[in-house]
Amino acid sequence: MVVATDDDCIRAAAPGFSGDVTLTCTPHRCGTDRVAEAAGRTAYEVIVNIQGDEFFVNPSVLEQVVDPLTGVEGPDMAKPCKRIDNRGTFEDPNVVKVVTDDAGMALYSSRSPIPCPQSEAVARV
Repeated sequence: MVVATDDDCIRAAAPGFSGDVTLTCTPHRCGTDRVAEAAGRTAYEVIVNIQGDEFFVNPSVLEQVVDPLTGVEGPDMAKPCKRIDNRGTFEDPNVVKVVTDDAGMALYSSRSPIPCPQSEAVARV
């Protein structure tokens, strides 16, 4: 496991949970950019991007995401998602919503409800 960070406190804590650390440059727009920088320095076949606000991610979810990536004909990337079954979650901008095709391939994602209510779409223009 490698932890990619620009923070000295995180760098100092990572060895406590068997993590190697790679320091990245500071001005990344997002964690995904930081992971891309770190991935360019490694020879790992599978890279899992767990953002700093996802530290309680369930290991079984990680297995569900990683398993397809290890196959010969697996996808290039995977991301966990599940059906939203309540209105509060559907409207929560902290929850990313995704539209998939029949095969489960992601087509579109948004923090807004999908489809976006017409009144909300007009208010954004």
